[in-house]
Amino acid sequence: MAPIVPTELSELNSTLHGRARRSERGIEKIDLQRARRYGMAETQTNGRIKYTYGGVVFIYCPIRNKEITTFPSTDKTGTLTGTKFFKPILLDKVLCDLSDNERESLSKHLQKRPHKWTSHSVLVVDMSGSMIGETM
Repeated sequence: MAPIVPTELSELNSTLHGRARRSERGIEKIDLQRARRYGMAETQTNGRIKYTYGGVVFIYCPIRNKEITTFPSTDKTGTLTGTKFFKPILLDKVLCDLSDNERESLSKHLQKRPHKWTSHSVLVVDMSGSMIGETM
């Protein structure tokens, strides 16, 4: 299995045209990398791929591994693209410095004392476009 490369380190070659359009439209290169990794992909008749993610449309040439152009999506509701237009919230990874024994001990302690539990919420947002047409 190939190692997982962080999105910001994924290789994506830019063209002069692509860089100029991004600059004009206030779109960063990481937005293209996210679109390619997480967005909805549509293969075009010329072999290029149109990615839509987070309100950005990105046209990509897989043969040359090059950005062709980028522009904001005109779909204001997100219903056509399967993605809503919220910028991703990037959370820093937090490393737990507890040893396995400490973690196990704490887990057992809390399992025996539910009144000490605190609550938290986890929100999972599927931005892949795979749920288009699905009802929740």
